[in-house]
Amino acid sequence: MQAVSKESSFTYKTAHFHLFFPALSFLICFLIFTSDAGDINTAAAPDPSVVASNVRDIDYRINMIESELATLSASINNLQSDSINALSALFGVKNQKQAPLSEVSSAISASEQKISGYKAQIQQLRNDSIMAYQKFSADGAAVRKAQKDTEQQLISRSTELNILTEKVNRLKNILSQNTNETILSLTAEQVKADTNLARQIRDLSNAKPVLEQLARDSATQILEFESGQSAAAQQLTMYDSLFASAERKSLHATTLLTDAKNKFNQNQAAHSQIIRGFENEKARIVQESNRQQQMLNKAEQERIQLQAKTGQLQSEYENGRAIYVKQINESQEELQVRTSQKEVWNMMKELFVIDSQISVRRNELDELIQQSATRVKGAKKLIEPKEQELNELLGKQDLYLRKPGIKNAREQINSLTLSQRRARIEQFVTNIANSITQLTTKKIQAEQGLAEFERSNPASRDPSVLRLRSIDSSMQLIRSQYTVLNRQKDSLDQLITIQRNSSYSDASAFQAQIGSLDSAGKAAANERQAFLSQVQQARKSVSEIQKNKALAQIQISQNLTASRNSIYRIENEIQRLNNHKLQLAQNLTSAQSAFENRKLNASQELQALQSQISAKEHEINALTGESAKLTQQMTTVQTEYQVNMGAIQKTAGDNHNLLSSEMQQLQQLKNRQSAIHAEIAAAEQEYRKQQTTILSSRLTLQNQIKFKLAEKDRLQTSRDQAMQSLLRQKDYLNRTAQTLTDELQRKNSQLAEVNSRQQALDLAIKQITAPAPMAQSQPAVSSGGKDPQKLVEKIYVLLGEEKNSAAFDLSTKYKDYLKSSISGDVFNALESMFPQKPIGQTAQVPQQKEKQDAKKK
Repeated sequence: MQAVSKESSFTYKTAHFHLFFPALSFLICFLIFTSDAGDINTAAAPDPSVVASNVRDIDYRINMIESELATLSASINNLQSDSINALSALFGVKNQKQAPLSEVSSAISASEQKISGYKAQIQQLRNDSIMAYQKFSADGAAVRKAQKDTEQQLISRSTELNILTEKVNRLKNILSQNTNETILSLTAEQVKADTNLARQIRDLSNAKPVLEQLARDSATQILEFESGQSAAAQQLTMYDSLFASAERKSLHATTLLTDAKNKFNQNQAAHSQIIRGFENEKARIVQESNRQQQMLNKAEQERIQLQAKTGQLQSEYENGRAIYVKQINESQEELQVRTSQKEVWNMMKELFVIDSQISVRRNELDELIQQSATRVKGAKKLIEPKEQELNELLGKQDLYLRKPGIKNAREQINSLTLSQRRARIEQFVTNIANSITQLTTKKIQAEQGLAEFERSNPASRDPSVLRLRSIDSSMQLIRSQYTVLNRQKDSLDQLITIQRNSSYSDASAFQAQIGSLDSAGKAAANERQAFLSQVQQARKSVSEIQKNKALAQIQISQNLTASRNSIYRIENEIQRLNNHKLQLAQNLTSAQSAFENRKLNASQELQALQSQISAKEHEINALTGESAKLTQQMTTVQTEYQVNMGAIQKTAGDNHNLLSSEMQQLQQLKNRQSAIHAEIAAAEQEYRKQQTTILSSRLTLQNQIKFKLAEKDRLQTSRDQAMQSLLRQKDYLNRTAQTLTDELQRKNSQLAEVNSRQQALDLAIKQITAPAPMAQSQPAVSSGGKDPQKLVEKIYVLLGEEKNSAAFDLSTKYKDYLKSSISGDVFNALESMFPQKPIGQTAQVPQQKEKQDAKKK
């Protein structure tokens, strides 16, 4: 509205001139046609008022275009602020999620430690149950042995008691003879004693060989039982050992089969996730590649137009510049190759360390397996953690081997020893670093030569050449990006193929391993069952042998005791008969005295025998009580064993429940960790989408600016042509005025009209050349050759690489420039990244030379 009002003001001020000028033009043309010195070309000259009006219109349109250019420049600055805001938001999300992610990782570590503790407690409970069973077996054997000894002593005491009872009965018979019939019967008894003595001597001579034969047979039978018992015990021990070994093999095979199935499922899930990630990245690269191709086609069309316009000047400039550009490109390509080689050999250094660790872990695992086979205490518990460490190292090794160039590099040093490999890798890294330094120096020299060539060549300041250079630079950048995208796409195709082949190969290997482990597990289970049957049969045989041996020992003891008692009785009887015979001879002289003495002796002997019988009965009662105590002790041992086993089983069940609960909690923590990573990935995806939208809008605005600048150049050319036309007319009128001055006396009126027209033309030219009203616009802040968006992105990249000092120096250097070029919220967010280092005094961003270049432009 302001521009329109100014245009109206301009029309009002020049209204009189516009009304007067047609009449003046008609009069001048009439005089020229009627004069002798008139020129027919003057009649064909354009009307100065029309030209002045056109010039004014052109100036107005130029002002409008400049206003639109300022608006477009402000829009680009807003897009830069939006890009910086998106980058700040992305870093804010990452910083916000860092603390929860650390907490989840710490919780996962603590949960894994608890799970290890529960597993160790369960294993300790298994060991405790084995020790309780061993203690129960040892205590039971001791009690059973004590019971057996007590029963043998009880049998011996009962036999002795019977003998004493018979003696007592005999003495009681003697004491019961209270009459003299004994004296009368002494002679008869003497005859009878001789008969009995002969018979007892005969029985004694017959009983001793029988006792000796019985003792020999008993010893032989006992030896046979002990031999059979020893053989059965050895066989039982052998079968127990074989059964324990088979049970360990079966348990180990089952554990290996379960681990193999879990690893197979995890391996396939990991392959699928990696392939999906590669395919998503490939789709994004294809989309970006198509967009780069469209941009390249547009730039190529504009380049063809500019080449047709610049012609020979551009050709000479490009030929001179191509030498340096070729050197720079060659150096850049060699630098990329060398940088890639440097990354490969640095990864080879890390892979060499992993190979060494794998070799050490394998040796340690083999040693632990050998120790476990020889039943070294604690070796079996260390096998599983060592296998996990080895599997983790093998997984890292596989990831390195799948990276491009690693396999070829490894084949070059496979034939060398470890020390030679280390030396060769260090040599490669040193040579590549020296080559990179040389190539960097060569590239810098070529860039300096190119800069000197452009400063000294006048074509470098031509607008069309500069625009063509900008287009070539953009096309080169787009081509390099397009090439990189195609390489990335090809690399992703190769990685997808490699990953799928690896998935198929791993699946085949795992299937074969699972089949082998399943067969081994079934074989171990069958072997365990066979050994279990043999162990049960051996235990039954040992039990039967022990039972038969105990029965035989009791029978032998009874037979020997009976035989010895019989001989003892015969000997006693012989002795008694001899004594009785002597006694009868003595008693024949004094029957009454002998009878009294005999009753007295019998009474004393009876008392002694009764005391012995009481002692024997007391011993038998004590042994009976001892046997009952041993039976009770055996019951107590069994009850204690059952109670201990019940407590161990209950504790093991509680630990299993706690382990299951902790495993579920660990899975929840891992799911939460995955969710946080997914949120960060979503934020990064949203940032990339915003950057793509901002870049597209920025390219659209830049194309509009190019179009407006071209239109402005075209209008400026039209204005210059109109001004040249007016100046030519003024020059012609000056020459005409000179001619008419020479003919002053003859054409005074014509001269006056010419002077009037000259004054009118001077007035029109003065009004045209006066400052035109400008449309109000906000001038774009000079960037001094620096893009504020790129500066902010570079600062955030340095912060992401933990180069805080470099980021702080860069933000301090361009503080004033950034503060005037980006929004206040973005600048405050950037300044908050340095809470302990506030941005201080900044260096002047636009240098003096850049200011001069900007003024020239």
